[in-house]
Amino acid sequence: AHQTHILRARPWGKCVLMGDPHIIPFDRPFGPNLEALAAGDYWLIKSNQLQVQGRFDVTERFPDDASTTGIAVGGPLVGDHSFVVAYLGPTKGPAGFRVTWDGKVIFAEQEAQLQDPDGKWDFASVDDDFQAEFGKMDPSLWHREARHTIAQGVQKVHSFKFTFKQASLNIYLILGPDNFNTIIEAKKVPGPQDGYCGNFNCNPDDDAVEALKGRDKAQAVDWQDEENMFGKDESGTWGPVKKVGDGIPMDALENCDPAVLENARTKCRGLPAKNQQEACIFDACAAGKASVGKATNADLATAAWESHIESTELENGQ
Repeated sequence: AHQTHILRARPWGKCVLMGDPHIIPFDRPFGPNLEALAAGDYWLIKSNQLQVQGRFDVTERFPDDASTTGIAVGGPLVGDHSFVVAYLGPTKGPAGFRVTWDGKVIFAEQEAQLQDPDGKWDFASVDDDFQAEFGKMDPSLWHREARHTIAQGVQKVHSFKFTFKQASLNIYLILGPDNFNTIIEAKKVPGPQDGYCGNFNCNPDDDAVEALKGRDKAQAVDWQDEENMFGKDESGTWGPVKKVGDGIPMDALENCDPAVLENARTKCRGLPAKNQQEACIFDACAAGKASVGKATNADLATAAWESHIESTELENGQ
């Protein structure tokens, strides 16, 4: 039976970017996910009041597919300030990431190395509306898929937490060597919004990629476009991605080695949720393209399965 709920306030939701990448929009908490994108800068949230872009780039971990390497935030709800966090390199790990606030670098290699004894760093804007934290945190507190392909075998991992109070926006980043998983926790923006995090209208059916194409929100934002939030950052820190795609998702399954695909389907079948099974199979195929001659087909399927099953066990407190 269907139930009708009357919302008396703007609802909270989570949009998750993980792996290479899988995207869980606000209106699809249990899937199906949106799958891999070509490298480029894309709208995650586009509205008059709040703008959030995600950068997907090729990395050593996924040289043939893009994973999340940057997030940019702006708009009236954040006081028209500008915020960017992204992997810059060449150092792997925390020291390779940069954070800018209003065009000034506030986190770089020095901040990553000169931490207090507890391994923490923090920053607050002058008006205290924006707060940033860095340190070792437990990703399982944020989302069941937060550990996807990152943070296996450890309870806490280097992470960022960014809080925008007026915007009712929290962004959690779980750091890999040159990419990160992202959990965007936010209230629905006043008025319409759109992008790969969805239009947040409680209808999961209109968040598919084909629907985004129909609303002209599926394409990458060109580096030279005045709307590109990485390009217009006043710090001059960021350059264009290594290769900008046209926004059409790439299906790693189409070119998956048949033996890898068969092993992955067998191994991933034991995961509890269908979207976890699909993501597990996708990761095995994507890793297979980057691991030819480095691992057996069974190894690839096992690694993908272990990544997903560990996330489930940690979420359930096992």
